[in-house]
Amino acid sequence: MQIIRHTDGTTGLPCSCGILLYKYRWKLAWHAYTLKRTICHHQDPETEFELEDRQFDAFVAYATDDDIGRPWVVTKLLPHVEDHLGKRLHIFDRNATVGNSRIGEIVHGMKHSTKTIFVMTKEFFKYYEWEMVLYWAVRRGLESVILCCIDGFAIDQMPPGMAQVAIEVQERFPINYLEIDSGENIADGDRSFYDIF
Repeated sequence: MQIIRHTDGTTGLPCSCGILLYKYRWKLAWHAYTLKRTICHHQDPETEFELEDRQFDAFVAYATDDDIGRPWVVTKLLPHVEDHLGKRLHIFDRNATVGNSRIGEIVHGMKHSTKTIFVMTKEFFKYYEWEMVLYWAVRRGLESVILCCIDGFAIDQMPPGMAQVAIEVQERFPINYLEIDSGENIADGDRSFYDIF
C-alpha cells in the first residue's frame, strides 16, 4: 500500500483505512454479529439459519428507502399474501424490533422465515446487506428463493452474483421468478404466490 504524504506532513493512511472499512462494512458487521452471538449465546453461526422455529412463511428483502419496491411490498404484496393466502411475511417496516441493529434484524427475520422474497429494483442493490441475505438464502436452498423483478428490472441489470442465482432459479424453479408491474394489484387468480407457498 502506498502512503501519500501531504504538504503538512500527514499521510493518507487513515483515509485509506476508512475507504476499506466502508467497502467491507456489511462483512465486518456480519462477523461482529456472529462473534457476539457465538460468545454470548454459544450459538454456532453455521447452524443458526437451520433452526426449526419458523414464525414467518417468508422474509422480504427490499430497500426501505425505495420509492418503487417499498410501496409495492406494503400496499400490494403484504395484503395479498397475508389476507388472501393466509401466509405471514416478515417485513422490516412492520416487524423490526426496537433497539435491534439492522444486521441483527435481518438475521432474526431470515432465521424465523421459511423462504426469502427478493424485491428487486435498481434501488435494491444500493442496500448493502443484499449480499448477506443472498448468501444465507442460497445456503438454505434455491427452492426457497423467490425473485420479484419490479417494473421491467431484468437479469442483465443485476450484479453478477445475483444474476447467476436468478438464472439458476429461472431454469430450475421458474415459478419462483416473477416479473411484476408495481402499478397493478396482484390478482386473486394469478399464479404468482399461490404455488410458491
